[in-house]
Amino acid sequence: MCGIIGYIGSKEAQPILLAGLKRLEYRGYDSAGICTLSEDKQRLCIRKLPGKVKDLERVLKSKPLPGSLGIGHCLTADTLVLLADGRILPISKIEDGQKVFVFNFSSSRLEPAKVRVAKHKSPTYLYNIRTSFSSLKCTAQHKLFVISGGEILEKKAGDITRNDMLILPKDIPIQGDKIKFKPIFVKRYFRATQEAACLIKNRLKELQLTKVACASLANISQSYVDHVFRNDRNFREDELQKLLPALSIAFDQGYFIPQNTIHGKFISLPEESSPELMQIIGYLLGDGTVKERCIRFKDLDRELLEVYLGLIEKVFNIQSRIASMNDTRAWLLEVNSFYLCQWLKENIISRKDEFLSELGQLPEDEMAAFLRGIFDAEGCVNIKSGQLSLRITDKRLAKISQLLLLKCGIVTSFYTENKHVKNWNDCYGVFLNNLYSFEQFISIVGLASKIKLKQLNILISKRKITIKNKPKSPGIFNLVPQSILGIEKIKPQDELLFDLEVEHPDANFIANGLLSHNSRWSTHGMPNQVNAHPHLDCKGEIALVHNGIIENYASLKANLIKEGHRFLSQTDTEVIVHLIEKFYKDIPLEEAVRKTLKLLVGSFAVGVISKKEPQKLVGGRSGSPLIVGLGKNENFLASDIPAVLEYTKDIIFLEENEVVVLTKDSYKITDLNGKEISRGPTRINWDISQAQKQGYKHFMLKEINEQSRICGNLLNIRIQKGTHKIIFEELEIPEEKFKSIKNISIVACGTAYHAGMVGKYIIESICGLSVSIDVSSEFRYRDLLLGVDTLVIAISQSGETADTLAGVREARKRGASVISICNVLGSTLTRESDGVIYTYAGPEIGVASTKAYTAQLAALYLFVFYLAKIRAVLPALKVNKYLDELRKIPGQMEAILKEQGSIARLSRKYSHLGSFLYLGRNINYPSALEGALKLKEISYIPAEGYAAGEMKHGPIALIDEYRAVVCIAVESKIYGKMISNIQEIKSRRGKIIAIATEGDAKIEELTSEVIYIPKCDELFSPLLVALPLQLLAYHISVKRGCDVDQPRNLAKSVTVE
Repeated sequence: MCGIIGYIGSKEAQPILLAGLKRLEYRGYDSAGICTLSEDKQRLCIRKLPGKVKDLERVLKSKPLPGSLGIGHCLTADTLVLLADGRILPISKIEDGQKVFVFNFSSSRLEPAKVRVAKHKSPTYLYNIRTSFSSLKCTAQHKLFVISGGEILEKKAGDITRNDMLILPKDIPIQGDKIKFKPIFVKRYFRATQEAACLIKNRLKELQLTKVACASLANISQSYVDHVFRNDRNFREDELQKLLPALSIAFDQGYFIPQNTIHGKFISLPEESSPELMQIIGYLLGDGTVKERCIRFKDLDRELLEVYLGLIEKVFNIQSRIASMNDTRAWLLEVNSFYLCQWLKENIISRKDEFLSELGQLPEDEMAAFLRGIFDAEGCVNIKSGQLSLRITDKRLAKISQLLLLKCGIVTSFYTENKHVKNWNDCYGVFLNNLYSFEQFISIVGLASKIKLKQLNILISKRKITIKNKPKSPGIFNLVPQSILGIEKIKPQDELLFDLEVEHPDANFIANGLLSHNSRWSTHGMPNQVNAHPHLDCKGEIALVHNGIIENYASLKANLIKEGHRFLSQTDTEVIVHLIEKFYKDIPLEEAVRKTLKLLVGSFAVGVISKKEPQKLVGGRSGSPLIVGLGKNENFLASDIPAVLEYTKDIIFLEENEVVVLTKDSYKITDLNGKEISRGPTRINWDISQAQKQGYKHFMLKEINEQSRICGNLLNIRIQKGTHKIIFEELEIPEEKFKSIKNISIVACGTAYHAGMVGKYIIESICGLSVSIDVSSEFRYRDLLLGVDTLVIAISQSGETADTLAGVREARKRGASVISICNVLGSTLTRESDGVIYTYAGPEIGVASTKAYTAQLAALYLFVFYLAKIRAVLPALKVNKYLDELRKIPGQMEAILKEQGSIARLSRKYSHLGSFLYLGRNINYPSALEGALKLKEISYIPAEGYAAGEMKHGPIALIDEYRAVVCIAVESKIYGKMISNIQEIKSRRGKIIAIATEGDAKIEELTSEVIYIPKCDELFSPLLVALPLQLLAYHISVKRGCDVDQPRNLAKSVTVE
């Protein structure tokens, strides 16, 4: 998301704009800029640059901007890539300053060059361009190098045809750094010779030490010293390492004989990669399994297993065995070693993605050995089809293997086989299908499998006969042409796209193996000084900032260029300022803005100033939010309330297709036709301190810790003091309407949807009404059975969620009444609802919702009890009892927050695991979904939430010692069933983290990892369960080094569909 801040008044504009930009940082951006009008009203003064607001602040300290009228902007922008150090990383994980390979067209060589990473919001569609080698998903404006008519050309993706050929670079330099591995502790035991025992006794006499004194000096037990004297057992190495130095005796293995493994040999756990080790790992990742104490390989080829048996003994100093599997024709190679299993888990299994990305850094012989191992495991030679193939279900491993082959100079094809069968994974194939590739493969990689190697040599012989008279395809400049198999438009799957700005004259990089140009994006271009906002017109008289996407910018820009307008950037924003310039002839600035906005297609908000009319600041919006702040002798324009909270709490929310003109002491709102609209300000009761961290490390942690206070405040506001009367002043729907409703429909997205699921449980339980709940993005596209007797409850933190707004509009068309549960006063959702329940959670800056979620839950509970009273479905005393229980919740939340240290320690213990499963039942099934969402969105760990009763219908297959299972087992009517689930998980060695009720001793018999919550009515448990789930996600993410406040690819408010 981008952020806009504008100011007009009597003060210096620069400090106000800079402070506003800082408070909009949570929205994400890659560049920042400020424009002010000089004191003499003759010059537009601009400071802008790529980077963060703090970078802009440093520049402004040395070169401050004058003036009391100004605007500011911060903006954002995503792909996948071969780094110059050999690593192969998703583009979203690349950082500024890292180096990629660039193809130098002059020298025909790949060279390293630094990059800057850019992000931007996804447009409505992307292009998927497929070749036999790979595919690339990109915007229409993304540029690629193509071969056309024997020449290398640069083309936009939207202009590429099937007649063009994409380019695959070859002869990729290999850096050749070994991978370093973490050591693990291994218990080693020795038998002391008689000479060793005598030496120790004599040294004690020389030093005049008693056994007690010796034990104290060496920090070991006296009984251990007794055993050494008697020489009646084997001794652990770490204890000997304490005893012998204390007696000034060198550790001489002539005196101590190793005893800890087969035949008295010590296990060898490598500290760095080697060809033999990498071949074993390749074979393991291809078709091996690692258990708690053994590693197993299964193959029909016993001779191949004997090769790997020998490699394992050579590398790890472990003897293993091969056994016949009587029920099949296969053989089993079994390696029994607890320490080797632990070493593999620590260095390979638990960090598989990171390990795979490091493979490209290996020396060529080690890279080839890894490939040899994986082809030994899963490679197949098909003489009939003339192919050598690798077919596996791990897509990332398949793609990495393909790129490693490319680094070895071997060009392959890639294929996805969609199974479309329940419980069957898709299969990914890497194919070699030409003579040159076969010969290169045998020369560089090779196969340990004699059977496959023989088949491959037969294939080569046949291929030589069939192609001996065929001419060779010419290569161009060390580049391999790739025919385009298909081009299609697809919907983007993610909120953001990424790109790289490469510091090199040839400006390209290798994306999915294909040569990609340093792109220029349709929304705003790369984050450099030219593309950073604000933008000026040709004459330097108009300055503009913009938040959003202009979908028809290309055609508008083409027409403007024909008319003589000069463009300096690649941004869509610059089109807007030139359109305003075109219309700004003898008409007011606001009229030129209105004419311009009518021509734009997309989602946008703008702020505009002109030196011709220095007394004005003009804003307009369609799709993207924009607010006006009213002060004394000063006014403000901003994307969000926190930007202006320091100066005013009087806010006007602009609606769709509205334009506002601000002077320092007045404002005027019109529609796009110039018709004036009368609207007064809304008083915001937020405090500026609520939008600051207040000493916490992250906004998310601050917002987690605010929940007890926020919940308490909400209850105090909504429940009349000294009584049980529930007050909803903004709920402007007659009680008679609530009495007549026959069903309720809840619409929401993400975390708000999970709050809605809890709402469904409590409404049906307390009020006896039928409730349906939909994800907002699906709600409007199904056949809605809504009418005048339906109440729709829309839940949104921001009140600007595009899909929820669209659902509300559709519901109202069909005659349904709508109430919204929302945090932001005056937001679009609240204005389009028949009634509102504000949650009063204050500004939530962390992208992952925490306090807004529990505030939504509290609001839902209050509404349900309010509805129960109106509809008289429960005795008043019963409702009052529920309200008394609800009033206890804030204090119980505070008790949980005091135990954060233990939750943090537990989180750190499990932060290395590769996936999590969350299980809950009944009213805490939504809690399981929310816990999984929190973890995955801020830690990037795959996490799934399930109803615990569904565990046997699929999820149970995922449970093993590498996955944590978070079980919500609080005191409830289905507690016994949750305990049964936990027992099933324990029997399958799952790592269990339980959330249970204080005083539950039974749970401790099943797992030592328990987070307790205070005793409460089962109905209210989701309010308490939410906190440990949030803290668990937070501390795991911090331990993994993730940005918890601004997770990748996520926006705080999704304002486009």
